[in-house]
Amino acid sequence: MSRLKSALITDLDGALVRAKRHLEAGDLAEAETLFMAIRDAGPNRWEGHLGLAQVYLLSHRVTECLEVLPEAMRVAPDCLPAYQLMAHLGIEGGVSDAALEWLEFGAQHLSNEPLLFEWMITLYAMENRMDDLSNCLDYYGRLRGMGASEVAMIFARTPGLSEDIRSRIAQAAGF
Repeated sequence: MSRLKSALITDLDGALVRAKRHLEAGDLAEAETLFMAIRDAGPNRWEGHLGLAQVYLLSHRVTECLEVLPEAMRVAPDCLPAYQLMAHLGIEGGVSDAALEWLEFGAQHLSNEPLLFEWMITLYAMENRMDDLSNCLDYYGRLRGMGASEVAMIFARTPGLSEDIRSRIAQAAGF
């Protein structure tokens, strides 16, 4: 690696540390400026894209968040924090179709990541996509080494899920 590239990476890493500190401190304007600079200087680094998405979400700029977040997943298809934010937007922000599209993309790259499939199960149930829900429950069960009844019980005990969602999951599991 050349000295110039090494210096650039060091500068980006330092900017990333500063951007995260500003984000944690609630200084969203400075965090946004730094994350934009990181994104522009290192477009193949997911941190700039994800950081901007986090700033936009905290600033209640959901549309902008949805515009930049997918780039983090394109650049780093194994970036679980990006999928977590997308799942949150899908579950809490009313964009479940877009979230499912990206989580399905992520499932191709993180096929052994149970959290990804937990989010997909919730979103499939929200969208009443029973065939997809059933298949996802089966796959999740195999990942966790559980049967359908055990998987259904996990979701039945999840406090944040509505009774309607729990019922769909139980139905898809064969109850």
